[in-house]
Amino acid sequence: MTVKPRGSPTKNAWIVTELCALAGLRELDTTFEHERPYFIMHEADEDRGGMPLHILREDFASVRPLNSTKLFSKKTPIITWHRVQDYQL
Repeated sequence: MTVKPRGSPTKNAWIVTELCALAGLRELDTTFEHERPYFIMHEADEDRGGMPLHILREDFASVRPLNSTKLFSKKTPIITWHRVQDYQL
């Protein structure tokens, strides 16, 4: 997801997005370090910032190869977020 504050160049938006990604990686590292339970909520709608799961797996493996095996193991529940109007409250 790209965050582009008003009046800022695209480069600054990339920096904000990169900082959010790094914070997310730190949270995952801590989750594995402390052996906390977790699940994956997958946003599949590309119009809402989502992407195919296989691309997420490849991207994560490129930055955290050891944790990638843990995160995407067969035991990890992956819940796909469905944006169906009937399911919205």
